[in-house]
Amino acid sequence: MKKRRKTDYYTPCFKLITIITLLILSAVPSAFAGEDGAVLQAGELLPAPVMIHPSPDSVVIVNDGRLLEFLWEPVSKAEYYRFSLYAVSNPNFPVYEQEFASDWRVLVRVDQFADGQYYWTVQAVKPENVAGVRQGGDLSRRNFTLRNLQRLTLTSPASGAVVPGLVALRGETEFRWDSSEEVEKSRFVLSRNHDPGLQPEIEIMNPGRMIRVDRLGEGVWYWTVEAWTREGFSISATAPRQLIVQPTSLLPPPENMRPANGHRIDAAELRLNGSITFSWSAVEGANSYVFSIFEETSSGRRQVIRLDPYTPTSFTLSDLSLLDYGKTYIWQVEAVNRNRQGRIERHGQQGENSFVLDIRSPGRVLPGETGRLYGN
Repeated sequence: MKKRRKTDYYTPCFKLITIITLLILSAVPSAFAGEDGAVLQAGELLPAPVMIHPSPDSVVIVNDGRLLEFLWEPVSKAEYYRFSLYAVSNPNFPVYEQEFASDWRVLVRVDQFADGQYYWTVQAVKPENVAGVRQGGDLSRRNFTLRNLQRLTLTSPASGAVVPGLVALRGETEFRWDSSEEVEKSRFVLSRNHDPGLQPEIEIMNPGRMIRVDRLGEGVWYWTVEAWTREGFSISATAPRQLIVQPTSLLPPPENMRPANGHRIDAAELRLNGSITFSWSAVEGANSYVFSIFEETSSGRRQVIRLDPYTPTSFTLSDLSLLDYGKTYIWQVEAVNRNRQGRIERHGQQGENSFVLDIRSPGRVLPGETGRLYGN
């Protein structure tokens, strides 16, 4: 009997394996379908997407919160796209990437990135084949320059600054702002509303970098500057600033007021003088006085007379027909300070005394001859 070699035992096995392998290979298709039904030949690379925006080597200007659109033309037979954004100074690590972009554009908030040179890439990817493999196509790349617009700066007054009331009234309050950008148009707004743009009390279009406002009243004010570049981008201040104008301190009440409080004017005094003279001492810091007379009634005080601010420290009431017999009256004097235009810049505390016409006869005092009383 002929002795068989060891390799003779494996020959049938090799034949069987070869047959099975050929059968499998014959069953595996050499092509697969894309998402649109188009047939891709095995090993066929997808073309590089045609980039649209940003344009090559363009300067992209952005401001706070703006999304930059990266746009390209769709690639036939692509299932999705790989998008990456790099700083030219660091090409090893993308500043932003999107591995599965199903659309033909990507929106990126680029105001978080520093100014400088950038480039972006996009690659179309084939659908998965029967072997579970996805194949990327040719890569598109494009450079651009990024420039973030700088918002303008409100320089002074600082937010929460406090201005004495008299200083704000007598002088001009200065507001300053600045910008490193080229400003096409701007607007200064001053308001008592925390959102100045809603209810502006003072509005100045295209102001200079310094704005002066005179006679600013007491209270809380809010101010800001809105501005736009030639391209229409807003570079307005981030938030308005608050300014507090303190109340102006009141001048003290006049002293040495005559007639004294509670003085009773009888018929003999009226016959002797034919009028009533009111006087007081000058108040330091005042240059005018406001004189008033009120009648005390059961329902409150009724104004009888009120004089505009004037400089003397006395007043003589000659028209006694304004007064009634037996009535109680209150006379007041307020010291004030007026500017050159006659506007009151500083008010004062009221000084007041009372007096009574101590005459029994009813009715009003009859004007005319000295000492003659109505009804007598």
